[in-house]
Amino acid sequence: MTKEYLDEYEKNKKNYTYEINKLEKEIYLEERNKTIDSVVGSSTSYPYIQGHKVIEGINNRRIEKLEKRKSIYEKKLKKLDKELKYKLDNLEDRTVADIIEKKYLKKLEWKQISMDIGYADESGSRKTFDRYFEKK
Repeated sequence: MTKEYLDEYEKNKKNYTYEINKLEKEIYLEERNKTIDSVVGSSTSYPYIQGHKVIEGINNRRIEKLEKRKSIYEKKLKKLDKELKYKLDNLEDRTVADIIEKKYLKKLEWKQISMDIGYADESGSRKTFDRYFEKK
């Protein structure tokens, strides 16, 4: 595991999350955006009087396409997390693995990570993290 890998992980996670949020907003707006049209039709019984009928609905095809794109990004996000977890499971330094998991997967701050691990102040976990990648 390298610092570059973690930087790439963070960048991809941010991009995928952004796309998912954007697609959720588009789906929300599309569901509220009714399409309205009028057609000419006649009554179904005698006398068959012709008249205009108003029809309205939502664009289900567009919503389905947006949902599919959103699903793709959600799968990419899950795969990204799964790859990081796999790499963490194979990391020999368990303290560093714990720090990386708390920082990147659980999104904790350095202060909280240090408290969880048992360091006296917030710089303990950050320094352990930095030292590990300086060796690489």
